[in-house]
Order: sequence, then structure tokens, then C-alpha cells
Amino acid sequence: MSDSEHGTPFGENCTEPIDHWSRAVFEACRDWPLARSGRWFRVEDGWLRLRIEAFEGEPLEPLFVVEVDTVDDQILVDCGSWACPITPPSCGSLTEAAGLALTKARELIERWLSGETKLLIYYDETGWRGHKSIDGHNVPSAIEPVPVEIGKHARVIVKTSRRPDWRSFRRVDDGWLECELNEG
Repeated sequence: MSDSEHGTPFGENCTEPIDHWSRAVFEACRDWPLARSGRWFRVEDGWLRLRIEAFEGEPLEPLFVVEVDTVDDQILVDCGSWACPITPPSCGSLTEAAGLALTKARELIERWLSGETKLLIYYDETGWRGHKSIDGHNVPSAIEPVPVEIGKHARVIVKTSRRPDWRSFRRVDDGWLECELNEG
């Protein structure tokens, strides 16, 4: 995907107008090393997108590049496999609200990229059934409770930001047995 598909490159000295919320988030990111290593883009409607394409010096797979959008006076964190909107608090100044929302976004992004936050995706014989996120390393115990009704041939894939760390489990009787990712 070319840069133009993400927007117009944006930096400290850009003169193109951006909305007030985007400016507040951009300013709040100054002290965040991960944001400084990312690339900013201005989208047509005047909001910003931050693309984080590497973590701890290692490039992320294109599917797992993290995008932080400042659209609609919120922060939308898109981690490739899933997205999470973060609504700022309605009290205080715009600068304070942006800082508080960014703190939540930073924590989510850093936990996802470090492997602490995982995404569990549930399937059965009918296809995709649902998902949930977990924190920590408590797999497979975190598979239950299953967030949706699921058939007896259930399977769950545990995703992280690094494909080599993915794990797969299938339901066996009343428990979960780890299996190869390509097993059914």
C-alpha cells in the first residue's frame, strides 16, 4: 500500500489544517517513543493517522501494522485483526482529554505489541462465532468462558501481533487441546 493510500504525510512543520482534536492528540504523542518512530498522515477530512510499522526495532508484518486514527473526536486503535475505539472523557480541557485517551491507547498498543494482550477467535462447524481479548499469559484457561454459543467441533485461535506466537486449540469433550494451526 502506498503512502498516498494512508493520506498525506504530516509532520511538525506541516501547514495543512487539521481539526483541534487531532492537533491535541498529535501534541500528546510528543513524548511517546513509539509514536515518534511511526509515520503520521493527514487524511482528507483533516484528521490524522499514525502508522506504527515497527516495534522494538523489528518491522511488523503488514497485516499487523498498528494505525491510530483521530477521527470523530476519539482515538481508534486498529491492530490489523481488530480495532478498539477510545472515547475521551468529557470533562477537562481538550489537551487533558487527549492526554487521557492517549494513555489508554498507548497501554493497549504496547500490551498488544509485546504479546501481553491476545485475541481469541472462536470457530465451529458453521464458521466464525465470535472473539474476545485477554491479558496475560493464562492460555488455555482463558478460553473459557466462551463468549458465544459454540458447536461441539469448536476451535479457538489465539492471536498476537506476531504470527509465530499464534496458538490453536480444539474442543475435546469438556476441555481444550492444543493443536497445529492448520488442524481442524
